[in-house]
Amino acid sequence: MAGEDQGDDLAAQTGNAFLDARAQSRRYLFLSSSEISALFQGGFIDPAFFRRRYNLALSDDAVLDHFKWRSSSDGRSYSAKMNVRAYLDAYPEVEESGMSPILHYLREGQAKGFGIVAHPEAEKPGPMTLRVNKKGLKRLISSGHINSNYYRTRYGAGISDDEVVSHFLNRSAYDGRSYSAKFDSIGYLRSHPDVIAAEHSPLWHYASKGQDEERGIADAWREFSWIPDDIEYAEPDDAAQSDASPHIAIHLHIFYRDYLKRFFDLLSNVRFEFDLLISTPFEDIEESSRLFYDLPNVRLVECRVGENRGRNFGPMLVDFREDLQEYDYVLHLHSKKSLYAGGEQAGWASYAHTFLLGDHHVVYRHLQLMQNDPSIGLLALTPFHKLPHWANHTLKNSQSVRDLSARLGFEPEFGFHSYPMGGMFWMRPSALKSLLDYPWSYSDFPAEHGQTDGAPQHALERCVGSICRSSGSNLLYYEPWSNRYGLDRYDELAIYKKENKANLIRLASHADVVSSDVFDTIVYRRSMDVEVGKRAVGRRLVDLGLIGSVDDFVSLRNSTELELRLEQNFVGDVGLEQIYHRLVAVLGVGSPDPAELSESEFEADLADQKPRLSIVDALNTIGRRTRLIFTSDSYYTREQIGRLITKAGIHAAHEVFVSSALQARKDTGRIWGHVARAMNVESNQILHLGDNLVSDVQIATDHGVGTYAVLHPLDKFRACTNRRIDLEQMSGALRAHWLRIAEAVGCDPFYDHEVPIHVD
Repeated sequence: MAGEDQGDDLAAQTGNAFLDARAQSRRYLFLSSSEISALFQGGFIDPAFFRRRYNLALSDDAVLDHFKWRSSSDGRSYSAKMNVRAYLDAYPEVEESGMSPILHYLREGQAKGFGIVAHPEAEKPGPMTLRVNKKGLKRLISSGHINSNYYRTRYGAGISDDEVVSHFLNRSAYDGRSYSAKFDSIGYLRSHPDVIAAEHSPLWHYASKGQDEERGIADAWREFSWIPDDIEYAEPDDAAQSDASPHIAIHLHIFYRDYLKRFFDLLSNVRFEFDLLISTPFEDIEESSRLFYDLPNVRLVECRVGENRGRNFGPMLVDFREDLQEYDYVLHLHSKKSLYAGGEQAGWASYAHTFLLGDHHVVYRHLQLMQNDPSIGLLALTPFHKLPHWANHTLKNSQSVRDLSARLGFEPEFGFHSYPMGGMFWMRPSALKSLLDYPWSYSDFPAEHGQTDGAPQHALERCVGSICRSSGSNLLYYEPWSNRYGLDRYDELAIYKKENKANLIRLASHADVVSSDVFDTIVYRRSMDVEVGKRAVGRRLVDLGLIGSVDDFVSLRNSTELELRLEQNFVGDVGLEQIYHRLVAVLGVGSPDPAELSESEFEADLADQKPRLSIVDALNTIGRRTRLIFTSDSYYTREQIGRLITKAGIHAAHEVFVSSALQARKDTGRIWGHVARAMNVESNQILHLGDNLVSDVQIATDHGVGTYAVLHPLDKFRACTNRRIDLEQMSGALRAHWLRIAEAVGCDPFYDHEVPIHVD
């Protein structure tokens, strides 16, 4: 910071015990006039470089004093000519000697043939840095595909031309940003999923391959994904920045050892003072964490070894929950690799680390907004564009969310909702007080065995926003590709608005077998009532005097089904006649025939079903070229499901797989082995579409099946109107009114045409 070192003993000036302990180990360098001349004239000390890189307001003489007092231990580069950290990495004996690396090179290393490398002032290369030759880069700039003025206008006036190029080389594989008005990066990625899967830079992919392949491009998007109003902010002001002195901590959870260097490089460019808190399950990482003592603006480094439970949340809450409450702001990051796809998803981690901490233009605005508006309790990023759009959902975590809600006392959210996906964010600890006050222990988290979802840590990720709101605070989401902020939520259904029938047909053309769910995918219930068939049977039994009310029968019917499933330990499935045989035994003499009651429930349900015509039309088209099947978890028989498919209007040749017949379900994943064997294909040759994001999408994906999520009618209604409606709490004319609107909007899952919506 300004005036950090004027050549005297720093610890004596500040009285900081931590710095004093460090200062005692420093060795003051006595330099001859010829050595000082060699340092400056040889380009090994460049005061302008040093001031700029470390954000220090020092005179040239003070930089020299800084070198004398600190260069033996600080690991800093004093000019662009020599990368000191690279020299120490290449020659570890230099660090062991305790000698200033720069002096070592001048006095000994040069004569021994030791090499040095230049220190780029631009962003350090990361795991996704592009290898672009000068000719290719020059062509992108001359053609206007990289336009520094456009980039500055959109992403920050203080960004230099060199920084624009550095951002392109080091970030464009994950940032989603457009580097000129001529090329829409996000649009290109969404139009070409193979580019996303390969983690290519969209612009460089187009320039090096896509253009020759005649892939289409569009101008940079003018639209944005926000539901709320935007937040206004000022550009960074250096004077204002130096006056602000919040007490800041950065918490890192480090599981992967190679992240030590990544985090060191990331933290080396932090331009504000901070305390560094590190959690890890490994003692060798604790020992290696000493390297962080040499960060330029760190005040304190505290590393604690804990258990490997709860991923990043467990160690943060068990080992540091009390410490975190001592700070104004805390940034929580972790060494994310997300190995779910068989390899490291480097883009997601780079995206989060860059735009929560690495880009000082952006980070200053984050802190400025939080300081200017005390109501902001949490600041996070909108989801990384490579993530599946169905990840904006509770998925398998509903019960864990309910448990957390009961434990911490907040109002939970279910279904589609906004949350800090990936579990990295800035927080105001007072806004998460209920979370940080709770006496967490490692026993609150299960032993680690590679869980991908459904554990308490996955629920916590989805609940931090709800916990923040329960304290009366707001969330702020930053969208890097548009450089805009929005309050409380992003549009978690935005990606669906780009889907249409043609996209589905195009995707299906790459599959050997296309499978479709039935209920709420090719048909929907006009009543939006999953109990409609049961209620019809209940009314009949009430009329016969066999039960007191329709609701009593529905409750008995559901509990009987659950009883049968429990007897089977939820293995396989139960059939509808099996359920009614048990029910008739309970109801006693005079009960109708179980087969008759079973058929009555199905017929009433069938009568309420209407086709989702866009999906039906798409499947009929797909079925002309590709083998088509229907796969359903249902207690109905295969013949009954076949009648429902016929009513929907499916005329293409198809086969039917039903869990009650196969004794294998989608929600356990076991059905896919049956399907693959019957169709003589591998699971990755199947594309399955359906509305249930757990059984049709998440679990199918876990079993290697390609998936396509179809919006449930009520989710489509919400996507179009930004409203949640709870039909279960409505009755009479009000329920009928909302049903008509929901049906008109939600029956077609696609956005091929506009639907006139009047909801007030």
